[in-house]
Amino acid sequence: MVAIEKGEMTAVEVINTAIYNEKLAAEHYEILCDMCLRAGNPSVSDFFHHQANRERGHYNRLIKLKRKRGKDNSPAVGEYIRWVLSESGAGAKFLPSLNMDEALKMVESRENDACRFYSEAARKTTDPELAGIFAALAEEESHHQYLARKLRTDFEQKGIIDEMDYVDLGFE
Repeated sequence: MVAIEKGEMTAVEVINTAIYNEKLAAEHYEILCDMCLRAGNPSVSDFFHHQANRERGHYNRLIKLKRKRGKDNSPAVGEYIRWVLSESGAGAKFLPSLNMDEALKMVESRENDACRFYSEAARKTTDPELAGIFAALAEEESHHQYLARKLRTDFEQKGIIDEMDYVDLGFE
């Protein structure tokens, strides 16, 4: 995720941050998708590919919103967030060193971060349209987190995660 220091942000700045984050999330999911394919895990690869498509959908929705609003002279959304680069938001350069359990935990954490970002933006904006869009995105990100947690839990219950813990998902 992008680092944003606490302070006033306009709606456009929040939207721009969200656009960047969604693009980055889709790219990271595609990297994980490719890594799983190379490691011989097509079903997990499909999960990551599906998640990448969802993030691209969020990205496209936000791009349309930005275009619709045009030059936005809206008031600041408010002093509401300190968005820091968390461990879960580490760049793609770290992805190749992850095992399956770490990758799924990272996905859960990133989706939680995104949910918090959108929830806070929805809560602080005075624009009803933006509040609705941000609230819907928060709900979708929460569902993404649930799906990643469910996949990891399913793997753990079936004993797959233990076997995959030592599978090298990375590539040189």
